[in-house]
Amino acid sequence: MQNVADILDLWPTDADLGRDIGVSYPAVAAWKRRGSIPPAYWRDIVAAARRRGLVDVTTDRLALIHAARLHDIGKAGSVHQALVAAADTDAVPSAGGHFSRFAHLRRSRFATADEIVDHIQALRDEWDRR
Repeated sequence: MQNVADILDLWPTDADLGRDIGVSYPAVAAWKRRGSIPPAYWRDIVAAARRRGLVDVTTDRLALIHAARLHDIGKAGSVHQALVAAADTDAVPSAGGHFSRFAHLRRSRFATADEIVDHIQALRDEWDRR
């Protein structure tokens, strides 16, 4: 698995993946077209893959695929910076956006893919509390 399309093609159809993780077919099709899966969905995709017996789909693999998407890690300076840039591109709304009131929950730096997953879960927990 070298890119997002390889991950998404593990499911019979985009609609099947959408049903497995609770998103619409157009959303999955847009991810395939963009070549990017928002980090907010990585945990759901990994869980859905495990339910289907696809053990090679992990948050680390998703993070590496998205880091490679930045063309080359050398331009970013490090894997860490590439991961941060990928997360910023896909997940962080612009200032003044719909979720700007949650700015205090955002982190600008992640050392590992697990930190991204933990952060996303914290955001979901905060959303559920509200």
